Amino acid sequence: MINVDINHPSFIALIEKVNAMILQNISVDKYFSLSEDKKRGLSYLSLKLVNNSMKSKVKLTDNELLSFITILWKRNEELENYELAAVMKNIMENFTTIYKSIQPKPRTRKIAIK
Repeated sequence: MINVDINHPSFIALIEKVNAMILQNISVDKYFSLSEDKKRGLSYLSLKLVNNSMKSKVKLTDNELLSFITILWKRNEELENYELAAVMKNIMENFTTIYKSIQPKPRTRKIAIK
């Protein structure tokens, strides 16, 4: 379990960097008018972006990643970025199914002997 001061300037900069990276790659405009399938897809892509951006900096457990998503959700609500906040809330509500789908499938290598 990582202890982090969420009001520390470097942590706030990390949150802003992750938000900017998500918004650069995904358009969340008109999120509320999308169908449920498209909302699920947007949540999947957002979680994948967050996971990939955090993987290079810190190794997070599932619970820590969920906590980070919660922080992103609340921070976006504070910044009145309601579309991205709704995406993060959707990720939280469906975390186990979305997170399971972004995990790489374990591969077994088969060697053919002739």
